[in-house]
Amino acid sequence: MSPARKSPQEKKQREYADRVTPGNRRHAEARKDGKKSLIRETRNKSNELLAAVKPQISSEDAELLTGELTAAHLRKSVSRKRPMKSNAVPFSQVIEWQLERRQESFGRRTKAHPLYDKWAKESVETLNSIKGGSFVEVARRAGRLCSPDYRNRFSSELGPEDPVDRALHFLCRVASCSNEENQALCRNKDLDKTLTAWIHKANRVLAKDRLAAQRKIDAQKAVKSKSRASENK
Repeated sequence: MSPARKSPQEKKQREYADRVTPGNRRHAEARKDGKKSLIRETRNKSNELLAAVKPQISSEDAELLTGELTAAHLRKSVSRKRPMKSNAVPFSQVIEWQLERRQESFGRRTKAHPLYDKWAKESVETLNSIKGGSFVEVARRAGRLCSPDYRNRFSSELGPEDPVDRALHFLCRVASCSNEENQALCRNKDLDKTLTAWIHKANRVLAKDRLAAQRKIDAQKAVKSKSRASENK
């Protein structure tokens, strides 16, 4: 007589109550492969130690080898690695842990929005408060730190306590296309417009510096060409 068939609900209830062991877990074949690799590694080490023992070896050499190579020596030379194992737990407990992790991680980025909004507001206000010669210096620092050479590199010259350094760090994060900082600017359009205007103003300062550097190079080239012309005469 065939046994009574179980309903899907009974099968799932039994699956939840069963203990999850390394044999019936997912990816159990990968764990078996890892165990085989450990056994293979131990076997290869043993073969390396026994490679000197050959069928064509003389009796005198065999006595020397048997005196040096003993079972205890093999056990000490070849350390057998054991595969990592974890305790078996019910499948229902695994599902509870997954649900708890999901609840803890839900809304994690949304909770961080006020922090990035505050950082964006403070950074833009700090940059706009800089006037005169200090603005030129900060604009040059921003141009150097936001350049492709320094954009994704950690800079030790930015301190966490100085508000100007914090503002420059925020600007570097925006230039490197960081999602959190750019989303903070997208949530506040006024801050985005103000920061864009500050960047255009700083770019004009950097353009003047590049023009002055190019004029200096051209003047040096002109002096060299005149000196060469006078030498040829």
